[in-house]
Amino acid sequence: MSDSKGFEVLVDELTIHKAVRQLQHPITGEPMGFQQGNGETWFLGEVVPAEAINPEWVEALESGEGALYDSLKDKLAPSSEEPAVSDAVRMGMPFEGYEEMDEDDILAAMNVLPSAAVMRIREWESRHQNRDEIVNYNAGYRVSPNAYQEGKVPGGSDEAEGDESKAVRAIRTRQVVEGEATVPGEGFTGTGDPAVAPGTAAAAEEDDKPKSTRRAGRRPRPAPKQQPASSEGGGGS
Repeated sequence: MSDSKGFEVLVDELTIHKAVRQLQHPITGEPMGFQQGNGETWFLGEVVPAEAINPEWVEALESGEGALYDSLKDKLAPSSEEPAVSDAVRMGMPFEGYEEMDEDDILAAMNVLPSAAVMRIREWESRHQNRDEIVNYNAGYRVSPNAYQEGKVPGGSDEAEGDESKAVRAIRTRQVVEGEATVPGEGFTGTGDPAVAPGTAAAAEEDDKPKSTRRAGRRPRPAPKQQPASSEGGGGS
């Protein structure tokens, strides 16, 4: 076993339970593990003292083998550093050094941080400096509100506005015509229809494929019926 002074947390947040008491087999009296309790949450980069961790976890992490080690190795790692906590994180800051970073650096970090960390940044920012680009950052698409308008992401510059070769500009939307089968739209529709790449129907038509080998394109809307001229009020002969 190694001489670890503690165990470094490798994930954003980790709740660790202490060993409250050792469990024994009611008949043989053999040890059966530990009853766990007194859980405490630790944060990324903090070093947890060994006495705050179940002894079985300590043994597995220091041995570097076994099923228990495999389940823990991505969350905790033996450390030669003294046990320590992050004052900044425990005071509510997203991470150490956050206040020294400018807005562009924070947004760049949010592009690669896990969603949980992004949410923590947004929540902290909304309670303090309240910078719009950070507070309203979209964790799903990994963009800030004005990223497309300012050309900070591919497809967002003014030059791209006139690019008719982009598949998304030929996207087929969902068509509902009374008396006919509904034609699903392309992309992620939110209707339960399978997602189809934008521009699929347009590309098929461009390639002049037989109708039997491609999805139906946009159906033309029926032309409005011509109303017969009214004879009322025409006057007598």
